[in-house]
Amino acid sequence: MKKTYIIFVAVLLAGIGIGVAKETEQSLRPKATLTVETLKKLDKGLYEVPDSHDLLLTYIPAGEFVMGSPKTETGRQNDEPQHTVKIAQPFYMGITPVTQAQYLNAMHPDHVELCYKKGPWGHTLPTFYKGGPWHVNIEAGPKGALKSDWPMDMLTWDEATAYAQGVTRREAKAGRLPNGYVYRLPTEAEWEYACRAGTRTPFNIEGDTQAFFAFERNGPFGRRKANAWGLFDLHGGVYEWVQDWYAPYKVEETRDPKGPQSGKQRVLRGGCTASMQEKDGERETTPAERMRFVRSGSRYKLPQDYELPITGMRLVLGPVLE
Repeated sequence: MKKTYIIFVAVLLAGIGIGVAKETEQSLRPKATLTVETLKKLDKGLYEVPDSHDLLLTYIPAGEFVMGSPKTETGRQNDEPQHTVKIAQPFYMGITPVTQAQYLNAMHPDHVELCYKKGPWGHTLPTFYKGGPWHVNIEAGPKGALKSDWPMDMLTWDEATAYAQGVTRREAKAGRLPNGYVYRLPTEAEWEYACRAGTRTPFNIEGDTQAFFAFERNGPFGRRKANAWGLFDLHGGVYEWVQDWYAPYKVEETRDPKGPQSGKQRVLRGGCTASMQEKDGERETTPAERMRFVRSGSRYKLPQDYELPITGMRLVLGPVLE
């Protein structure tokens, strides 16, 4: 009887330990606290887009900031003149880039899946994406993390926009859209405003630049520290498409600038891991080269139908653009 009791207690404690571990793991994940009704009022907090595979948005308040970068900033380019911009209306932005699971399950629900080394004795099970035109990686990431949690890459601007439009149609039909708001790509001004979150430094997190480059350059979302508004991986994850056509800034446009009405290339922001290489062949890169495309004020451009394994997106619930 005593032996049975000891075994029972041991099993109970083990179960408690597992429960605590799971609770601790879950506590590290941001929680969506808003209801549909509060969302329609654009209240502060987090919102989980329904039927989206854990796509979390966070509230970005209206405000004013200095867009661009100072001439003395390492890696600065000539297309980053500083000017004051006002973001007149609040919006919500995805706390991470859209992941492979979020995009593929919405746009290609019939995709074939592969779960890498997750079965008994490390066997592979058929439960996550394999193949297709995007060259999506399927190997296990750091510490066995699945690639499904990695940013969706190989996206064109057209594909990113189509995803946002699909979410808009679904949420409008369900009655969950605030009046005058849609899901879309951020404007270039909205992206930099949200990225900076009140900072005026090259990166939106305080600390040593070299430490930033050394920390988790590649991997699932959320590996770096979030900025002051709870946004992760705005530097060096994937290039993120924004709404605007590329052109020199119209510095006289101080309220919700949207860029030109037409052009040949669209803007991308945030840089990628390839932007941060310490070597170019046998040659060591300079700090200016490594910081050229990954700073808060950095700009990049590509034709909107161009696809690369380093291009992705971040979703915004924002005011309808004229």
